[in-house]
Amino acid sequence: MSNRDGFEARLEELKSEMEREKQIWLMKQEEAEKKIKELDAKLEAFGMTLSAYRQFAGIPVPTMKQASMDYERFRNMTVIEACETIVREAGGRRKVGEIRKILLAAGKLKNPRTAYNHIRATIESDPKGRLVLRKGGWAALVPGGGFAALAEKEA
Repeated sequence: MSNRDGFEARLEELKSEMEREKQIWLMKQEEAEKKIKELDAKLEAFGMTLSAYRQFAGIPVPTMKQASMDYERFRNMTVIEACETIVREAGGRRKVGEIRKILLAAGKLKNPRTAYNHIRATIESDPKGRLVLRKGGWAALVPGGGFAALAEKEA
């Protein structure tokens, strides 16, 4: 047996090992796909149960189309304008963590790790002073509409 024959035999052996490994991964892929289908069915049933509960309890249930349409409007706003809109619709104050979740879902902010501090810095550096940060992580509307309105009241 020459070196060439030994080399060729080793290549064939490596090829068959790779084919066996591929078959193992394909079986795992089939198992994963089956498990994903099971979980999707469970999630759908759970979602229907949750929706029925909300209807029974009288909690309004927004449809997916409504929820995505709500997020669309933030895309053409600055971060501070979006924050102001969110706080205004919440009745004048909202937790910064909740604002963070909304802006991340809307795609307005990209990095979840820095989003909270980004929102805080944006509110603190707003030249119009539309929002103010309160203890406990609350963002609140400034009564009268910001620094200009406050300056007029003082004069």
